[in-house]
Amino acid sequence: MIRNKKIIKILFLSLILLFCLHCKANSESNQAISSEKQSEISKVTAPEIKMAKGNTLIAFSKAKARYLVREQLARLDFPNDAIGETNDIFGNIVLNEEGEIISESSTIIVDMSTLKSDKPRRDNYLRNNALETSKYPEAKFIIEEVQGMKWPIGKNIGSVDLELIGKMTVHGVSKPLTWLVEGNVIDGTIFEGTAKTEFKFSYFDIDIPRLAFIISVEDRIRLEFDFTAEIKE
Repeated sequence: MIRNKKIIKILFLSLILLFCLHCKANSESNQAISSEKQSEISKVTAPEIKMAKGNTLIAFSKAKARYLVREQLARLDFPNDAIGETNDIFGNIVLNEEGEIISESSTIIVDMSTLKSDKPRRDNYLRNNALETSKYPEAKFIIEEVQGMKWPIGKNIGSVDLELIGKMTVHGVSKPLTWLVEGNVIDGTIFEGTAKTEFKFSYFDIDIPRLAFIISVEDRIRLEFDFTAEIKE
């Protein structure tokens, strides 16, 4: 009788152990799936780069994009800037031997679904409502013209002011847009700086955010893009 009780006890403990191992395996599997899905969400689609002899490639190696919107919060007596940022960016500029843009290979893409501010409620609202990132996860800027760059590019050593002119696609809407660039070219091999632009919410059919903790929002979106790029000839 005692022996039977011991066997039953061992079997019971074995079942508990097997159950715990099964739960752990499921948990690790779910975490792996969740991580894989997150990776898929935050991955931007890199366009094909068409390089030919004599072309110059400006490849962004480090970048951060942000939006700035002036808002009045209910808890404050003065307006402040709501700022959301992301590092999930891909970008290249390709020029031919005459210094002209090859637009099909000159694109900057930002993963809008990974924008984060200091307010999770604001981020969720933008993703689910204003930007609808499940439908339109990317913001894409196709560069069609560069104004202010000397050619060949080695003549731009030091401070550089440029205009990037092209077509921006946000929230499924494509419109002409110009970015003003303040940068610096180092030794003809590194280009670093900040690009800026702005527009009204309605320009890309984006609804002005309406949240309980926000009294008012200015009808103006400012975008900034900090970058470091390698120049390859």
